[in-house]
Amino acid sequence: MYNHHLPKKCLTPGAMWGYILVLGLFKISTKFIIFLINPLFSLIGLVFIFKICSLFISKKEAIFTTIGVGFISSFFTYSVVAYNNIVAIGFFFGGLYYLLKYYSKDKSIKNLILFSLFAGFATLVRYPIFLFYLPPIIIFNLKKQDKINIKNHLICLFVFILFILMLFSINKHLYGGVFSFDLKEGFSLVEHHDTLLETSFKEKLIILNNNIHDIFLKSFLFISILFMVSIFILIKNFIRKMKFSNKNKFYFSLLGIIILNILFYGTRIHSGYLNGSVSFGSYYRYMLISFILMVMFSFLIINQLNFKSKKFFLILFITFFIISQIILIYNASGGIKAYTSSISGFELKRQKLFEAIPENNSIIFTKYSDKLIFPEKISAIYSAIPEENQTYETAKIIKKLLTKGYPVYFLEEDWAERYGKISSKEFLYEFKENNLSYKEIKYWKWHFYKINFQKD
Repeated sequence: MYNHHLPKKCLTPGAMWGYILVLGLFKISTKFIIFLINPLFSLIGLVFIFKICSLFISKKEAIFTTIGVGFISSFFTYSVVAYNNIVAIGFFFGGLYYLLKYYSKDKSIKNLILFSLFAGFATLVRYPIFLFYLPPIIIFNLKKQDKINIKNHLICLFVFILFILMLFSINKHLYGGVFSFDLKEGFSLVEHHDTLLETSFKEKLIILNNNIHDIFLKSFLFISILFMVSIFILIKNFIRKMKFSNKNKFYFSLLGIIILNILFYGTRIHSGYLNGSVSFGSYYRYMLISFILMVMFSFLIINQLNFKSKKFFLILFITFFIISQIILIYNASGGIKAYTSSISGFELKRQKLFEAIPENNSIIFTKYSDKLIFPEKISAIYSAIPEENQTYETAKIIKKLLTKGYPVYFLEEDWAERYGKISSKEFLYEFKENNLSYKEIKYWKWHFYKINFQKD
C-alpha cells in the first residue's frame, strides 16, 4: 500500500508485516532463498506436528498422522504459494508443541518461553493466530491436580507482551495507529455483507453441492465427513470411560482450536475488521489450521481403534487418503493441471502484448498487469500513487519519460477496480490537459494507448 503516515511517503506492507520481515531476514543470505521459504515452513510445521503427536501417541502412529497432514490438498498447494499463512502455521505449531509439552510432559520454564517466542512470531505474521492457543491453555488447566505455576505463566505472558508492544509500536509508526487497519471503520461495516457461514447456508450449503469442482471444497467435504465420524468415536469413548486424561485434553484442545478457527473466520468477528473485502476462496487458507487439525484429529482417533486387521486397514486408509488428495491436487479446479493451463494462457497473453509493443525500451503504465510485463519490459505501477493526485502525477511522470525518449504505453484496465477505481477516461482527460496525445490500440485481447506529446 502507499503509505501516507511516514514523513517520506513510500510503499509499505498493507498489514501484517511479519511475513515481509521473515522474507527480508532470509533474503540477507541470498535473494533466491525467498522462493524456498514457504516450502521450508511447511516442512517445519510438519516436524512440529509429528513432535506434538509424539507427546501423546507412539512415534509410528505420529508418522502415520503426519503423512496424512502432509498430503492435504490445500496444505500441499499453499506450501508453494507466496501467502503468509504457511509461515504463520510453521510458527503456530512450534508454539503449540512447546505449550503442550509444558502441560503434559515437562514443566520447565524453558518450554513456556519457547512457546511465547513462537507464538509472538506467529502473531507478527498473522495477527489473529494467537487466539487459537486459548483452547489448550483453558482445557489443560481444567481439573488440574497440581497448582498452576503463576510465576512461569507471568514470565511467558511478559515475553509475549514484548512482541505485542513491538507490533503496536511499529504499526503506530507505519500506519498511524496500533492496528494496520481501521478497526472502528471495519466493525461499522459489519452489517453490510454476508459472512462465510451465512453465504454457505444461503447457497444451500455449497460444500454439499453435487456440482463442486473446486479443489478445496472437495477436499473439505471429504475431510469433514472423516472428522465427524472421529468426533462420534471420541465422544462415545469418553462417555464410556469418563476419564479426563492428558490425551483426552489434547483431543478436546484440537476440537476447541478447530471450532474457534471456524467461528472467527466464518462469522462477523473476522468479516467485520476486514471491511467485507474477503473473497470466498481466501477462506481456504484462512482456515487451513482447521483443515490440518481435522485430519490430525481424525487420524489420531482412528489410530486408537482396536479391531482385527487394524494394520491392514490403516495401510489401506492412508493409501486411499493420499491417492484421493493427489488426484485433487492434480486434477481438480485450482489444481496443478488448471495452474499449468493458466500459466500457458498467461504466456500467450504476454507474447501478444510484446508483439503489439515491439520497442525494447518501452515503459508500460499499468495497475495490474506488471506481472506479465516484467522483466522483459519495464512496467510503471501508477496505482502506487495516492488517488487524490494520481492522474496528475502519472501525466507528469509520462512527460518526463517522453522527454528522455522512452516510448510510453498506458493499459486500459478499468475491469481491475480492486487495484484502482480511477477510470482510463479520467487519465486520458488529464493527459490532454497536460499537452499529451494518445493513440488507441486494440490487439488480440489487449486494449491500450500509446502516449505522445501533442503536435503543434
